[in-house]
Amino acid sequence: VFFEGSIKGLNEGAPVIFNGVKIGAVTNIRLIYDPADSSIRIPVIIELEPEKVERADVAERQPVEGMKLFIEKGLRAQLQMQSIVTGQLMIALDFFPDKPARYVSFIKESPEIPSVPTPFEELTKTVHDLQIKEIVKKLNLTLNSARKLIQHIDNKVDPLITNITKTSEVTQDTLAGMQATLKQT
Repeated sequence: VFFEGSIKGLNEGAPVIFNGVKIGAVTNIRLIYDPADSSIRIPVIIELEPEKVERADVAERQPVEGMKLFIEKGLRAQLQMQSIVTGQLMIALDFFPDKPARYVSFIKESPEIPSVPTPFEELTKTVHDLQIKEIVKKLNLTLNSARKLIQHIDNKVDPLITNITKTSEVTQDTLAGMQATLKQT
């Protein structure tokens, strides 16, 4: 299994579980440098206990073929907390049929189980992909535009209020004159 990101807290001997049932253990963790693309890969070698998984029919056991079938149906490996107190991790196998199989295919001597990121890793990637700086820049532009609009409206409102006040005064003078004329009439 190859995991993206840190595997800090995963140790040799850590359990491999499926729906809460221990079906294997981590047997080896290595660090491999690939000079072709200057990448570092961390293969996590696990050993599954085939006797822990039984078939309902009496067909002959073929663990490698069975594993390939499970992977086609969405079997993926995911790092999960084994202990919050110690920070130790374990590998959980489960079906994620909506997640595509991502293979590294770096080690040919062992079949590879694709991995999926943890929910926290997915959240971190989503936040990273949001391009916060771009959103803040656009928000600042919007706020500046709103500020300019308000200033423009303020500049128009003051003369408008002055005109309304003057019109009101003229109207009151006119009404007073009309009242005087009506009294005389």
